[in-house]
Amino acid sequence: MRNPFAQQPLGGGRKQSHNDIIRHMERHNGPVQEQALIEIVPSLEVAINVIPARPEQNPLVLFTIGMSNRPQTVPAGAEEYRYTELFVRLPADWPLERKALHQENNFWPFR
Repeated sequence: MRNPFAQQPLGGGRKQSHNDIIRHMERHNGPVQEQALIEIVPSLEVAINVIPARPEQNPLVLFTIGMSNRPQTVPAGAEEYRYTELFVRLPADWPLERKALHQENNFWPFR
C-alpha cells in the first residue's frame, strides 16, 4: 500500500542531474554551501552537502549527491524511488568541524 503522505519523487522515477537535486534542495531548504562537506564514497562520487541553519529555518540540513547515479534496489511497487538521494535535518548547532566528527556521537549521521 502506498503511503499517502509520501512526497512524489523529484524526477517521477527518472534519474535527475546533480544540478536539479541542488536546485530542489535550495528551493525547499535554502542555499547550499559551496563545497561538499565530505565525500562518503569517492569511487562512486557520492558526497554529503550542507545547507546551514538560518534564522527562519532552524535545522541544519545534510543531503547526498551521487547516490542517484545508480538505481537502488527497491521493493516491488516502489520502482519510482529507485534513483534516490538522502537527507537529514539536524539541530542548528550540530558540530561539523573535522575534529568533532572524529567522535562517534557527532559522526553517526554520516554512516
